[in-house]
Amino acid sequence: MVNYATSEGFTFNMLMLKSFSLCDECSKLDVWEESKCSEKLNNLRNYRDNLLQFNFEDEFEIKQKDGMIKNLSAMITKLETLKKD
Repeated sequence: MVNYATSEGFTFNMLMLKSFSLCDECSKLDVWEESKCSEKLNNLRNYRDNLLQFNFEDEFEIKQKDGMIKNLSAMITKLETLKKD
């Protein structure tokens, strides 16, 4: 189990909060707007890549991390699709 009082725990918590917020923002987008969406797409990719760096043993934390990675990947796909259209 990650110790949330450490810098690793704090980093994980912040990534999860930022990821949740960004996924919520992206879920409301219907049209690609270059400046806004490009930045969001880059952030989604960065957050996903950063979360992939965490290795947990606790089943709850693994589920939490994997669920967020799945959500981030879905939003990446959504924005990439909007960009193509």
